[in-house]
Amino acid sequence: MIRADDDAAAEQASERIEAILESIGEPKTTLLVEEFIPGVEVALEGLLRAGTLEVLALFDKPDPLDGPYFEETIYLTPSLLPVALQGAITELVADAARAIGIEEGPVHAEVRIRPDDAAPPAARVVLIELAARTIGGRCATALHFSTGATLEELVLRHALGRDLSGATRRPPGASE
Repeated sequence: MIRADDDAAAEQASERIEAILESIGEPKTTLLVEEFIPGVEVALEGLLRAGTLEVLALFDKPDPLDGPYFEETIYLTPSLLPVALQGAITELVADAARAIGIEEGPVHAEVRIRPDDAAPPAARVVLIELAARTIGGRCATALHFSTGATLEELVLRHALGRDLSGATRRPPGASE
């Protein structure tokens, strides 16, 4: 992703993307243009069971992600956001999953929180991405559950219809 705030910057970004694609032998493609939403970004990792979202982790992204490029950053959990904002994020992600028909399995969502403290929490959260997958990279390895399962093992147990009762997330630093 590349942030472009005007037509000239958008043209430069497009040219840069085309050059990158050409350098790796990929054909030109259609570019997706999105509105930039200012504010703090968080990631929600969840598991849908019979349409009900269970939040496995809410990750804060403490580095400002304002562009022009959006590299991966540090993720911190548990979230330090106020409980009302955490609830608004959970509700938004659950509603979005329901809207696109996801009822079972893992969900990973990225959400921005607008910096308007006067607005109610639900009006401040904006969905950036929702996918029926787990979080990638090293973040998944930070999540461990009371059953000893990793995130991937928990997802596989769910997919196989195994009992997940008692599979609560262990606090950070808890011993194996």
